[in-house]
Amino acid sequence: MTILDFFVPMPKPVAKARPRFTRTGVAYTPKETADAERYVAMMARRAIRASAMAPCFPVAEDAVGMGIYVILQRPKGCKKKYPTGRPDWDNYAKLVCDALNGVAYKDDSQIVQMQGWKRYAEQFSQWDTPGYYVWVHDMEGA
Repeated sequence: MTILDFFVPMPKPVAKARPRFTRTGVAYTPKETADAERYVAMMARRAIRASAMAPCFPVAEDAVGMGIYVILQRPKGCKKKYPTGRPDWDNYAKLVCDALNGVAYKDDSQIVQMQGWKRYAEQFSQWDTPGYYVWVHDMEGA
């Protein structure tokens, strides 16, 4: 059963960046990453409020599966269908998974199945807007 299904429009999707360290050795998340995680979480909450399950939306406590499609703006002059450069798809996925902690599931350690791709936005198709298309489904009730 699908728990959550939503789209996060973003002109330039952000991949999870490595933590940075202060001179004293304290780790912190870069601002761009933290802002993107908050935005994804906000869009997920907005999708929950718009759903029929809004009043009693359950945060998953068991195993979940996930899908993350990353749609990027095509650079000028690029003829390839799929982006093969950096950032890697899994860094985009890490950002989305971390953003949904406490929103769609208690912790991203509950994710046991993942599906996804990254591709360029295509004019006049369902994939014409850059951003993330995300869905989460319950593995126990599948």
